[in-house]
Parts: sequence; C-alpha cells; structure tokens
Amino acid sequence: MNANSPSISQPTTTALPDLVASLLTQADAHPNAPVVIEGDITITYRRYADQVRKLSTSLFDIGVRPGDRVILHLGNCNESAIACYAVMMLGAIAVPLNVHYKPHELIGLIRRLQPAAYFGHLAQRKSIDEIAAHLLPSERRFYVVDKLASQRSDCLAHANDTWQAFIASAREVRQFPRQDPDATALLLCTSGSNGEPKLVAHAQRSLLHAVRYMQDSGFGPSTRLLLPTPLFNMPGIVQLCASVSTGACMVLPSCTDFDGAAFLDAIEQHRCTDITVTSFGAAEMIRTQLIRRRITDSLRTCVVTDDACSVELHQRFEQTFGIPPLCRFGMTEAPSFVVPGHTNRTVRARPGTARLVDGNGDDVTIAMPGELCLNVDTLFQGYWISPGVIDAARDANGWFHTGALARQDEHGDLTYLS
Repeated sequence: MNANSPSISQPTTTALPDLVASLLTQADAHPNAPVVIEGDITITYRRYADQVRKLSTSLFDIGVRPGDRVILHLGNCNESAIACYAVMMLGAIAVPLNVHYKPHELIGLIRRLQPAAYFGHLAQRKSIDEIAAHLLPSERRFYVVDKLASQRSDCLAHANDTWQAFIASAREVRQFPRQDPDATALLLCTSGSNGEPKLVAHAQRSLLHAVRYMQDSGFGPSTRLLLPTPLFNMPGIVQLCASVSTGACMVLPSCTDFDGAAFLDAIEQHRCTDITVTSFGAAEMIRTQLIRRRITDSLRTCVVTDDACSVELHQRFEQTFGIPPLCRFGMTEAPSFVVPGHTNRTVRARPGTARLVDGNGDDVTIAMPGELCLNVDTLFQGYWISPGVIDAARDANGWFHTGALARQDEHGDLTYLS
C-alpha cells in the first residue's frame, strides 16, 4: 500500500472484470435508468458508475492495492452498494460487516483482516474510536454523514474523514486493468462453531455464476427488487450484483432492521416486483398488511430464504398478497445451489452438485438422512485465515461437507433436518 506507486491512469485495452464491465455496459446503454432507490434518493446508472470510478480512484490514491481488504461497515445504503463495486474495480477485497457488531467483535476481525481502509456511518464513530490506531490507522477511517447524524453534536466528523470528502478527493479518475476472476473478491462472516465468525472467501467467478442463475430466473430491466437482506449477507450481495448486471433497480427500505411497515411502504411507493424474506419477515408482512393495507399488486415474486415456511404461513401469505411464496434456501458458502422443487415449498439441488452421505462417506438411499455435500460452481474458495492463507475446506474430490443433515424424497426434493 504505497501511495507513491507508479500511476496507472492511462487507459488500458484489457477488459474490466465481468461484474464491473456489466455495470459500465448498463451505464452506457441506460444512463438515466435508476439502479438504486433509497428513501428520497434515486441513483441512476450513470451516476452510480461515476461514483464507483471516483471511489476506486480515491482508494488507489491512498495506497489500496489488489488483494487489500476494505471493511464496509454500512449495512443497506447506497454508499455500501457503490463501495462494493469500487473495491471490485480496484481488485481489492470487499468485507461487508454486520452493523450491529460491537467494538470487541470488530477488533478480533480487524486483527485477522489487517484492513487497508474502513467505511462506516458517522453514528458509529464513537465506537470505532475505541479501536487502536495500529490496528486501523485513523486516516484510513471514513464515515457516511446521513441526515440524522448531521443533526447530532456528538457525531461531528472532521471534514477530511467523511465519505463525501473522500470520494470528492479523486483527482484524475483512473482506469484499472482486468482483475483475476479467481482472485478473492469478497469476504463474508458466518457463524463459527467456537463462537468466532468464519470469513467465507468468494472470487468474482462464483458471484458471476450466482448472477447467471438470477438472470435465468427472470431478472432484467423490468425488475424492481426490494432488498430486505443486508448487504453483509450473501443473498444481499448476490441480488446487488444481479441487479446491476441486468439493468434492474434495487430499492432499499427506510429501516436498519426488518420493519414490515417500511417494507410494505416501499413496495407501494416504488412498485417493487420482487422481494426475498425470511419466514419471520413473511409473517410480519402479513401482520402489518392486515393492520393497514397497502397496494402491493406489483409484486410478482416473494422468495422465503429458510425452510421454516409452514403450510399455514404459505397459505396466509398467498391469501394476503395474491402470490404464493417460493421457498429457497442456501448458504454463504454456496449461494444459489438449489432450484425449485416439485411444489412451491420444496427445493432440489442443481443436477450433479449435491450428495447426501453417511458417516463413511457413502451415498445414502432415498428418504434416509445424510450429510449434505456440495460441489457447485458458486462454491466458495474456502475460509479466510489470514492474508494469503485460505482453508480450502473441500475433500480430495472437491466436495464441501456442509455439516448439515438433509433428506431427499423420490422426486429429488430436499428437506433440511438440522
């Protein structure tokens, strides 16, 4: 991370990474189409691409290089969506972190990550100040100033450490060469067996396959996706990439955590077409809609991301909103590994990508429980241990043993058991 490294501002004929190239293609083809709507803020593809270029340049100018980690402690906001693509454009590694992490949790992750830069909300600055400068230099911390924070005297920031000032600091906007699609591009936290989060490493290649599957399911310019899952979770990241790659519009509800009223308001106001929720979120949408009905006839798809969508909940949702919820589940290590099953409430693995095995590693018979093992093109690289060290977490034949028990019926549909 040397700020005096030779400039690479001259244009290059090498193609940009596919995800970034898709953004730039959409910006050229549909410059005035909305890509992100957040409250009363609408960002067009042209502005989004411009902000991505400026932020990647500003990061490069302070010495961030390919392979460096950049923490995005931002949750669901337009700045988080911009930062994800800016980091990928540069070839660095985006690390979206849960906005509810406490300082002691962040310190442990920062020790492992050795980040080159940090982005958070100004309201979090007090907590971040507790982190020692040798772990995260103060001049590498930047804060988004929102309307609420700007009205609070305890959330004042120096002019040069705000997101707004940092992104405006870009001088000559740089052009970056194509990044290795198999290099680590994303680290996401998932629960660890010892209480310490695991860092799941993904390359752009696995994200590209996940995006392709989203395109196959109908994503396109007519899609208005209400993004309920945070951008520090895999479904949020995949849906961000799918939206940007296909010319869709992503709507961010005006709430930090799930709020049924805010979600229904966003569906009504912005005519959202697609939404992904947990079974809890589906139940909350029903409850809130019955209290005060919103116009939700624009909805064409609701995906429930866990396997707890009971028959009763399924029926109540269809009665309330006029569409049946579609059950899907996945995991941070292997997004989009399932396809629709034989009913709206079942799923099955993509052909040839899953096995159920017993304790000896042999395939189990139909209806018998077994450990779910995966070998799919969206599979992660492994678990990040430290810079340059990743535990591949696959067996000798390339299979990832998930530790989850499942059962398969005669139709090939899967049911999680634990």
